Formats: sequence, C-alpha cells, structure tokens
Amino acid sequence: MSDFDRNNKIKLLFVGGHHTPALAVIDRLKEIAGDGNLEIVWVGHRHSMERDQSDSWEYKEVTSGGWKFYDLKTPKFYRRLTPFFWLVLLKGILSAAIILIREKPRLVMSFGGYLSVPVTLSAYFLSVPVLTHEQTSQAGFANRAIARFCRSIFISFESSRKFFPKSKVEFSGNPLRRQIFEDRGLFMFPKDRKTVYITGGKQGAHRINLKIAKILPQLLMHYNVIHQCGSNSVYNDYRALVDLISKLPEPNRRAYILKEYFDAGEIGSVYARADLVIGRSGANTVYELGALKKKCLLIPLPKSSYNEQQENARLLASFGLAKVLEEENFDEARFHSEIVQLLEDDPKQQTELIKKESVEKVFPLQAAGFLADRILEVVKYEAAAPRP
Repeated sequence: MSDFDRNNKIKLLFVGGHHTPALAVIDRLKEIAGDGNLEIVWVGHRHSMERDQSDSWEYKEVTSGGWKFYDLKTPKFYRRLTPFFWLVLLKGILSAAIILIREKPRLVMSFGGYLSVPVTLSAYFLSVPVLTHEQTSQAGFANRAIARFCRSIFISFESSRKFFPKSKVEFSGNPLRRQIFEDRGLFMFPKDRKTVYITGGKQGAHRINLKIAKILPQLLMHYNVIHQCGSNSVYNDYRALVDLISKLPEPNRRAYILKEYFDAGEIGSVYARADLVIGRSGANTVYELGALKKKCLLIPLPKSSYNEQQENARLLASFGLAKVLEEENFDEARFHSEIVQLLEDDPKQQTELIKKESVEKVFPLQAAGFLADRILEVVKYEAAAPRP
C-alpha cells in the first residue's frame, strides 16, 4: 500500500493465541507505515498456563519490542459452560472494554484464541473495526464465535472457509517470520552427523520432552540434537534435561544444544541445520515446515480443538513431508525407531516424494504483507469516513 500517509500515526491493538504470525505482520506494517508512525498495544498471556510463574515467550518478545502489554484473564470456551464461566467472561469483556477506552486503537487485529472473544465483543460495541485471522485448517471455536462481529476474516487454509460467512472471508495464508529463511550459521556441529530439531512450540511439549529424555543417550551416540523444551515452571523440563546431559560423555554433550526457546534471530539457523524436525502439529509449526519443505515426525496433541492438530499433521503427510505418530503409540522403542528410519532415508528419494508445486500453493509466503495492506486499507477508510 504505497500511498499510505507515513505522517499519519496509527495505534493498533493485537490480540490472540498465536503471537509469531502477528509479529510477522507488525514487521511488515513497520516497513510500510514507518516504525515511528506505528503504536502497538498487545493483549495476551503473561504466563503460558495456570500455575506457571515463568513469563511466556509471547510476553518476552512483545515487550522486547517496546510495546504495551495487557495480561487479560478470561475463560477457555471448550470447558464446561457453568455460571462461573459466564461471570468470568463478563469480567473479561469489561476488562477489555476498559483497555479499548483507555488506548483508543484505530483497529483491532485478532489472531484467534479465547482472549479474542472479549476483546472483539468490546470492540464491536465501541465501534472499533475488527479483523481476524484463522491459523488452523479446521477453524477454532473462538474465531467461529466472533465471526459475525468482524469486518473481515483471513484464512490460512482453504479448508476453513466453510466455517465463516462467505462475504467476509479472504484467503491470505499464514504470516511467516522472515527470519525462518535466514541461516546465520549459529550451530556448527560436526558435518558427518545428521541433526534432529525437537520442538514443542513456544510452551514446550512435556510428554515429548519426557520421551526424548529416555532415548537421548542413544540418539546422541549417532546424531546431533537441537532441543527447544519450553520454560514451563510447573514441569521444569529444562532443569531435568540439564541434569541428564551432565551425566553423559563429553562427545555426546557437544552434540546437544538445549534451549527453552529459540528467538527470531536463531530460528533460521535451527531450521537450516535440521535434517528432521520432531514436534506437535500446531498451525504455525506446520505452516513453517510446509513453507520450508522440511521432513518431520509429528505427534499431534490428542485433545486439540476439533482435532485440528491431527488434520494439520495429515496435511503435511499428504505432501510426503511428514510421518505421523499418534500419542497412544508413543512408546520409547517405537519413537526411537521412527526417528532413525526417517534420518536414514535416502534424501534423493524423499525429495522426489515431495509435491513441490502443490506445497507452494497451500503454503504461500506473502501473507504478512497481504494482512498489513488490508489493515492499513481499513484504517485509511475509517479515517476518511464521515462521522455522525
């Protein structure tokens, strides 16, 4: 949107359960509108889950950008709808309304998740335009609930179009961090070993961490391992893994890199080094793997909303990129066997299996710019619209 007035300072409020695509859109907005002309207010989670005392990576990355962060409390919608649920939801709506009245954003950009519900409802009744983005292939409950209150609904996958009003839906793809394509050469392992990257998303995956701990000594005898384990203070997997690795021989310790989270400056080097990625099949992880055409072993979260993780994993499997391992078959011997088999597959044969053209159609790379343009179009239209 080249004709945007760079002297026109705008304030936008972002909310939702997926912060990395939102950050990708903000980066593009800064390029178009000018960093100094953009003010971001963020509504999110200070902590990843109940009883967790660690600051979430959402909170850390947002506040490191100098943006204002509001920690909003509201109930999850897939839980039983008790009278207490409605009371807490009402409190969330009132809290969201206070934030909106105080901050006066020109627009709300939602990325789904249950926090988006009270914010969207408050924005609607305060006449603040709302756009929302659906990351998953099946469409989450929150986005379905707020669809009627949104100006436009952007989707990552065509399969979720059917869940929303046709007149509001636009296919955008999922916004990607440009850093995932940037290899800064940060991880210099011996080149005669293949490398496994294990991730549980920004929160980590406790069950995957437990299984990896069981087979880690075996893996490190033959492979390099990069492991993002999360920072959850309830399970404290990081400390347990540090203790485990300290007891292994020195050559094996050198083949293992453990971090709670890999930030934007590191993730491109992680992906570039990885011959195999192991993790859950959340929307953002799957989209990044599809865009990068990375071979992966996916263990879908069994109780994900509308079985979205199973559907995400099957999508990558249909392109020849993923092997899916259900958690009910997730014993150590089977897990280790699957990893070794995937690592030792003929890479030429794997490349031939991947349906490259189809992959690129399903995982387009321009979503961040597409959403940034649409946001600024709405802001410009609202600024020009006559007021009663």
